[in-house]
Amino acid sequence: MTSFVTIAIPFAADRLGPLQAALDRLGNPASVAMRAPLDADGSIHFMTLNAFVDEGGGHLLLEATGDHSEAETVARIARALREPLIETLAASGTDVGEADLSSFLNQRRLNSALAGSRRRG
Repeated sequence: MTSFVTIAIPFAADRLGPLQAALDRLGNPASVAMRAPLDADGSIHFMTLNAFVDEGGGHLLLEATGDHSEAETVARIARALREPLIETLAASGTDVGEADLSSFLNQRRLNSALAGSRRRG
């Protein structure tokens, strides 16, 4: 099973500067600190983090593909990249609090119309 995951996390537009600085520290292309845990997992084949702001506010967008269900793909990303993701979310003004990171991310996962169409046909 291959999954495509999209997660959208809203943030206040005035947090774009600190958030972009946090994303820059992660690297583009990804730094070894980001790449190595995903490579070690072996089932996440693509991941990107982007931030954008429009008149409605900002969103941090995480997109990824993996070899498991969408929920399991998110769980593996959360395990592999817990600290950098928590730091990036903090830069956006988002506090995960006591929530499990995987649950937090899965609650913000968007349903993929593309994934749905692949399953049907």
